[in-house]
Amino acid sequence: RKVNEPGQMDIEISDALQVGKFDKVTDSIGALKSYTKSKTEGASLPDIIRSWDKTLPTDNNLFSARRSQKEFLNKSKPDTAKEPIRFLKGVTFGEAAGGKPCGSVDGEGNAEYLTAVIRELLRSVRFVDGLTGEGWQIWIDQLTGLTNLTVDKITARQSLVALELLIQQIRSVCGQIVVSAANGKIKDVVKQGDNYRILFEQESGFVAHDLMRCAVTSGSKLKSYWVEVASVIAGGVLVPVSEFGGVKPEAGDECVLMGNTENPLRQNLISIAATEDGQPRIDILDGVKAKHFNGCLRCRLGNLDGIKSDAFPADNQPHGNGLCADNAYIRGTFILMTGEDILTRFEITEGKIHSAVEGLRKEIREDQSYLDNSSFADGMDKWKTGSKATLFTLGGRWIWANGGPYGTKPDGHAEIRTDGKVPYAYIRNSYIMQKLEDFRLVPEYRQTNSQGERVPGVVYLSFSYRVIKAGRLKIEFVGADKTGFENFNMFGHEEDLPVGGEKMFTLDGLWNGTGDFKLSFTGIIYVSLLVFSTNKADALSYKYRTLFEQSERLVKISAAVFDKDGEALKETGLVIKPEGSGLYAQDNTGKIALIGVSVEEEDEYGNTVSKIKL
Repeated sequence: RKVNEPGQMDIEISDALQVGKFDKVTDSIGALKSYTKSKTEGASLPDIIRSWDKTLPTDNNLFSARRSQKEFLNKSKPDTAKEPIRFLKGVTFGEAAGGKPCGSVDGEGNAEYLTAVIRELLRSVRFVDGLTGEGWQIWIDQLTGLTNLTVDKITARQSLVALELLIQQIRSVCGQIVVSAANGKIKDVVKQGDNYRILFEQESGFVAHDLMRCAVTSGSKLKSYWVEVASVIAGGVLVPVSEFGGVKPEAGDECVLMGNTENPLRQNLISIAATEDGQPRIDILDGVKAKHFNGCLRCRLGNLDGIKSDAFPADNQPHGNGLCADNAYIRGTFILMTGEDILTRFEITEGKIHSAVEGLRKEIREDQSYLDNSSFADGMDKWKTGSKATLFTLGGRWIWANGGPYGTKPDGHAEIRTDGKVPYAYIRNSYIMQKLEDFRLVPEYRQTNSQGERVPGVVYLSFSYRVIKAGRLKIEFVGADKTGFENFNMFGHEEDLPVGGEKMFTLDGLWNGTGDFKLSFTGIIYVSLLVFSTNKADALSYKYRTLFEQSERLVKISAAVFDKDGEALKETGLVIKPEGSGLYAQDNTGKIALIGVSVEEEDEYGNTVSKIKL
């Protein structure tokens, strides 16, 4: 039998027998065939896993030749491994002179190559850029396309060729790292008249009107000065002696730019502090135009205990470690102390806030508005609209399309939507109306005039709106009845509204408690927080209006009463002029009556006296 094909075998049969026994040999061959057949059919042959099979390999089956080519890497032809391969002892590449490999990587990850081409990045396992960072990295900046190298130390044994060399120094002041537009270490100081001639070890970057500061508060040598640079000289600056307040600048002093008295672009700096006050922090300051930092802190990251601001409650000033800034644009996932994701928390809280606001709107509506459901919290309840549509039927049944009955779209439409911050009425070339019988409250006007006619009351309408498509707004009371009332202009208004952001609409006027309230718009408008009520302050100012006028020759205080058309019926007031002062009254014809006038005259002795005349 064959090892790889146990179902196949070679059988040798010899016919070297006596002729007399031929029949016996024939019978023996037949019996042998029968025996071989029975053994072959009854043998347990191994299963063959073909190239397309999904059968798992075991000790009792075999890979076909094609499956073997698919599963195992080929040593004599190019091949591809679709999954990672781990080499516990390492791997070698190529063969150099003397039988040595051209490259190798051992089992511990140590590599040796002849050459290597890195396309974009080569770095340590952990890398943080900057002065306080760690690790090393060689990379291509995606924004500038420039190659970058960040390491801790570079040693050039022979020469360093730099087409452009930028050296950034960081000086420390009182335990702080200050990053600003200029700094330098003093090399020499010479007093020249009323100025100090200060030279730096290298180019410092100081300009005229810069505020240069130096502070040493540790060790045996304590000094501090914050001075304004008068002018710039070769290799240094000139500073008036009076700026130092008796302190002498010396060689070795480290100075930094901390503001400028004239140039706003040099009034900013970054301070990184980790001093013994126990308040590590990073401060970003702007607007430093004097020798103080009052109102200059724009952002602080770290310990906030030193911040005192009237922008926060006195009993809850910034404290602890955190971020305090004029503005913050933050993206990502935020976890609260409770372990909740802030987004989830807001979703939970939003429902509570929404309920509270809705309750407040309803409370405002119940307390002030004559209209019912004026906040639209209950949808179209108590409201009517005039949109109409034609629905098509077939065989007495509606035709459905796209999840709804098929029909013509109405020319206009109005509905209540809740997809914004507050429920609002969406009006497209249509209107919303509330019948008088659906009002929450209808005021009774019993006051009468001298002719016995009832007097209407002053009402006030306000709502928030946003125009999506320009149109004409119309507010009216349909079916209003003036019977039994004095003549007046019924509450109403019309105007064209352009497209714009959210605004507040206010209107006051006279109403007698009759008619259905209707608000219509020919374009597209969103209306929310609608309140229609009687405002006592507005009602008072509608009837009685005061005037205060003042100039070099006149002081006038008057009060007027107006009729239904806004015309003044009568006016009384106090007027003060150089010629005199007094009370007056004026009717609607323009006639003036002086009630009392104080004038200045000379008495019989030539003295100036004030006299009141009626």
